[in-house]
Amino acid sequence: MLTEDKMNIDERFKYLRIMHLRYTLADRKECSRLLGEMEAVPGLRCKTLIRRMNGSRVRKWRGHQRGRTYGADVDDALRVTDDTFDHISAERQTPNLVWMAELLAAHG
Repeated sequence: MLTEDKMNIDERFKYLRIMHLRYTLADRKECSRLLGEMEAVPGLRCKTLIRRMNGSRVRKWRGHQRGRTYGADVDDALRVTDDTFDHISAERQTPNLVWMAELLAAHG
């Protein structure tokens, strides 16, 4: 399946709800053929499809989103230091954050 033709999550769940009736009424050989067809259309693996056919075909929504850990002032400081370090990886940037923040604060 091409990347521009990929199904979004809601379309996948809708497709699985449609295919569920055919899957439950089919014999073992037909179930195997249907799983092969369902692997090709939404791009899911066979084991995932079996779990979806035997379980819930309704999308579960998150009940609670995680809040922000730091405020806007910390975000702004990290954005400036990230630009200063020329967007290096977090592993290399973390040990140098304190002295760079102090140096940038001294220069305004």
